Amino acid sequence: MPYKKRATFSDFMENQVEIESRWSTQWEDGVNEIVFIGQNLNEAEMIQELNSCLLSDSEILDFKQNRLFQNPFESLL
Repeated sequence: MPYKKRATFSDFMENQVEIESRWSTQWEDGVNEIVFIGQNLNEAEMIQELNSCLLSDSEILDFKQNRLFQNPFESLL
């Protein structure tokens, strides 16, 4: 979301320094966090499954060269 639009949200303005300190200019995104709550969770298996979802080096290169991953939400910005 462009800065001009983010600035219209009071929560953003109140927390701007913290938000922007965690902002990725490479990916144009902030930090995403996920919390798992449960019992007897297999942490190693969960980490392995989550890591398998990450982009490969070639997919990152394709993304940077705009060959893949067109933003389906571009019209909303």
